[in-house]
Amino acid sequence: MVLTAHATPTATSATADAGQVARSCGLTGNQLITALEQLATTGVLTAWTLDATMDDLAWQTVRR
Repeated sequence: MVLTAHATPTATSATADAGQVARSCGLTGNQLITALEQLATTGVLTAWTLDATMDDLAWQTVRR
């Protein structure tokens, strides 16, 4: 739900501050990475990237 809060209703991709997303989810940075990997493995996300230098998280979702 946190990821969808950072996207428009019709968007299939979005970006957010990774630290903010982790805190909103009650996760550490490593736990967030694990959660994103699981979302990608199960097909909820088609891709995600983390720019550790800028702490930027970007993701793409499956169009429904």
